Amino acid sequence: MIRLEADQAIRELAIRLRGTGKRIFVPCGAAEPLALYDVFAAEPELAAGLTFVGALLPGANRRDWAALHPEARAEGTFVSADWRESFEAGRFAFRPLTYFQTYGWLATTPLDAAFFHVSAPDINDRCSFGVAADLSRAVVGREVVKVALVNRQMPNTRGPGTPMETFDFAVEIDAPLAEYDAGTLDPAFDRISQTIAELTPEGASVQFGLGKAGVAALAALAGRRGLKIHSGMVTDRLLPVLDANAVDEVVTGLALGTKPLFDRCVDDVRIRFESTAFTLDAPVLRRRKKKSS
Repeated sequence: MIRLEADQAIRELAIRLRGTGKRIFVPCGAAEPLALYDVFAAEPELAAGLTFVGALLPGANRRDWAALHPEARAEGTFVSADWRESFEAGRFAFRPLTYFQTYGWLATTPLDAAFFHVSAPDINDRCSFGVAADLSRAVVGREVVKVALVNRQMPNTRGPGTPMETFDFAVEIDAPLAEYDAGTLDPAFDRISQTIAELTPEGASVQFGLGKAGVAALAALAGRRGLKIHSGMVTDRLLPVLDANAVDEVVTGLALGTKPLFDRCVDDVRIRFESTAFTLDAPVLRRRKKKSS
């Protein structure tokens, strides 16, 4: 493993990828490697011929990686207004997959390299995938060139991680994570939230996913007790639910929100992270309590 500055790592990666398909995994959510994106934005020729592959999330991940260079491309499982121009120009390939299917796709689709955004290593030289443990585990064991963005501000959470020796290159930074604000919910979501509250019994196991409906679902839970959240993602709306002691356990793959949520993911022992292969796996969900919503 070699420690480099961000621009040095990207140049070295370009050398390693000569003669390959030049397909690079890019993590999503708060793990989007913005420091590496900025290198490409400053030197667009480094992105020529590259295809950036992943599941960047509308509203949370705003950069259009395919727009870095006219010969750059991207593939993903969501389409957002932020990268509509690339989509309409044929530079963005949409893969219509569920988030659970996305994990399997990333484990098998051709890749030549991968970016990872991880915590600083602990005393055992192990890095955590932090608040975005959803998809990186599908790629970290593959035979590809691995570039780690080792960020002092990425929380070391209870959940998946990997030794520093896993990576070919490591770029050390101290920078805030990409944040997500769901914005003001339309009044229609008040009714959604009320309905969810009526359908959620005490002690229920609750699953929800991306979008404002999931935000509304979280807002409905503060009045319950003994809940278990088994979910692909959580947002800032989890904080009042935790404060109300409505939840006994949170298992999630992704925390989308702001620094108070990220800090809580470290401080609150009720929260642990797992990959999407676990949080959205149907047999795992069937083994939860029968009372569910």
